[in-house]
Amino acid sequence: MTVNDLIIQSTRSSHEGLFHQARKVPADKLGWTPLDHGRSVLDICAECALSPTWGSEVVEAGGFQMSEEIMAEFTAAKAALTALDECERVAAENLAKFEEYVRALPAERMGDTIEMPFGRSKTWSVADVLLIHHWNTVYHGGQICYIQTLYGDKSMD
Repeated sequence: MTVNDLIIQSTRSSHEGLFHQARKVPADKLGWTPLDHGRSVLDICAECALSPTWGSEVVEAGGFQMSEEIMAEFTAAKAALTALDECERVAAENLAKFEEYVRALPAERMGDTIEMPFGRSKTWSVADVLLIHHWNTVYHGGQICYIQTLYGDKSMD
């Protein structure tokens, strides 16, 4: 297995796990927010629908790009995703783009480095950058499971 294959496999697995957990949440709880301050399952899924291409965009740009305009576009795109089915459809489209990009990227580029503005290390390998969606979905999948426990679902299967 190549590094490219591992990135795709790990990312797909965590991506599918997130939507599996989201599908277990009752429809009337998708918009529920813990303590009226947390994020809802739907909001989390909307973000994760958009995040598959973040890593490839950073690699192509040669670094992390953020501006008020980019953040406004993201916020508007996220707000437009108002149903779990929409989130999953957009997520699948973006994941397909991500996988195509990773398959085409030469394996020897995986060790190249990119300066990032966050994290313990500010220098990330291309492989680490391409795993952004993977760790984003793992993190948010855990949040969804926690939300389930807060409204009483302890099954977690």
